[in-house]
Amino acid sequence: MGKTGGQPDSCANPATEAGTLFPGRTLLAERSAGQADAFRGRTLSWRLFFRAIRPHQWAKNLLIFVPLFLSHKIFQLPLATRALLAFVAFSLAASSLYIINDLLDIEADRNHPRKKYRPLASGELSIPAGLTLAAVLGAAGIFVSVRLPWSAGLLLAGYCMASLAYSAYLKKHLFVDVVLLAAFFAVRLLFGGAATGIEISVWTLAFSMFLFLSLALMKRLTELRNAPEPSKSGLSRRGYLAEDLQPISALSCGSGLLSVMVLAFYIQSAEVHALYSHPLLLWLVCPLLLYWIGRFAILANRGYIHHDPIVFAFNDPASLLTGALTLAVVLCAI
Repeated sequence: MGKTGGQPDSCANPATEAGTLFPGRTLLAERSAGQADAFRGRTLSWRLFFRAIRPHQWAKNLLIFVPLFLSHKIFQLPLATRALLAFVAFSLAASSLYIINDLLDIEADRNHPRKKYRPLASGELSIPAGLTLAAVLGAAGIFVSVRLPWSAGLLLAGYCMASLAYSAYLKKHLFVDVVLLAAFFAVRLLFGGAATGIEISVWTLAFSMFLFLSLALMKRLTELRNAPEPSKSGLSRRGYLAEDLQPISALSCGSGLLSVMVLAFYIQSAEVHALYSHPLLLWLVCPLLLYWIGRFAILANRGYIHHDPIVFAFNDPASLLTGALTLAVVLCAI
């Protein structure tokens, strides 16, 4: 009733009154409105665009230049240009796949403490806009890749198909996911070699497979360590449980140490003595790599790494210093 005259208050809100009588109906209406807002999305800005395509993840694609660097042909302009085109093509394709992965994981991401702020999960980017953006980026990647050798194009197509299978199905299977993640890094090396016509040695592939398997396992270890308390029993859409922390940590360290052993054997090979004037200096890389792997394993086990280990490394002063020292040793060995 109103305050004067005993008449009904003309400013009373019927929805509020209905909510008072039927609180469940009000809660349902609010939830429905919230979901509608989440799917509607906002205007696509440059900032939102860059958040969606994750350009910080392109740091991984620098592996494309590794074959050029290891063969000491980094300053040959035609090869460097092809490697740059390969980097652009792979980065565009990878960003398209990141968006598709976010679309497939949208419900799980909304319940994740950090991933819920991603453009699609938060509703800032609508699903139709996400699909359009993924299609444009994929088409741009194909357009750039046609300027590369056909073998590079086949590798990129194979990576895209394997990545889609990973996002849709294979990531749910225990240990299959980490082996595939390690293989995706190796594909970047092979793609760089195919784009420039440089053959990748079995030593490089063996070293990279063990090292990247270690990092993939470290990523799962980080996710388990940083999982919110209610979901400590496991990871959403993954095959891992909280009790897997110890074996994952051990496997990650073991795989990392195997990569150092492969490097030690490589230093003694005939290939190194043919490529380097001072091959013995390369032994200094082994303790640097042991330090980096050991430190990263401890940080991941403590839960200090809150996202992708490789992205973390590019923002970690100790990792950047280790990388600079490693580069300096290799240049001196040449």
